[in-house]
This record gives sequence, structure tokens and C-alpha cells, in this order.
Amino acid sequence: MVVRVGLNEALVLQQIHYWLGINKHEIEGRKWVYNSYPDWQRQLQFGQ
Repeated sequence: MVVRVGLNEALVLQQIHYWLGINKHEIEGRKWVYNSYPDWQRQLQFGQ
């Protein structure tokens, strides 16, 4: 996947996949993931 979408993009997708796997929030049969921008920045610290 990294070759197709890029490293940073693959990391974002992997993090979303992780949260969907452990998250229990559902609205109308769809799982939802939500974080604030600061929360996403803490989780996805590219090149820092």
C-alpha cells in the first residue's frame, strides 16, 4: 500500500483502520471515528 499511496498517507489510513477496529461509536449502522486536530497531530507526528 505504501508504494501506491505514499508513506504518510498509508500511516493515516492505518491509524483510521486501528480506530475503527476498537471504536464502538455507530450512527445509523456506520462506525465513526472522531478526534480533535490536536489529538490527530499527537497520533500522527510525521518527521517530528
